[in-house]
Amino acid sequence: MNYAVIWLRSVDTRLADIYLTARRRRESTAAVTAASARIDDLLGRDPLAVGESRGTDYRILFARPLSVTYEVHEDEQVVVVVDVRYLPRRG
Repeated sequence: MNYAVIWLRSVDTRLADIYLTARRRRESTAAVTAASARIDDLLGRDPLAVGESRGTDYRILFARPLSVTYEVHEDEQVVVVVDVRYLPRRG
């Protein structure tokens, strides 16, 4: 199955902020870019087989250094990413 993956505009903006934060901290911006691409790939293939359930409507997926919260609309074969968070390495 292929699903269309839609990142809300606010989430796209947050992802851009995360990229700039990583750059400012001299952390890997390539890791942020790779994680977002991996998230797109995993969610586009089979969003119910990845991530963890968070109640009835939401799921969460970790692809370090990012995590995303998303909704799956099976009838339309659409995944909506509703939140993204930055999980930088500690230490």
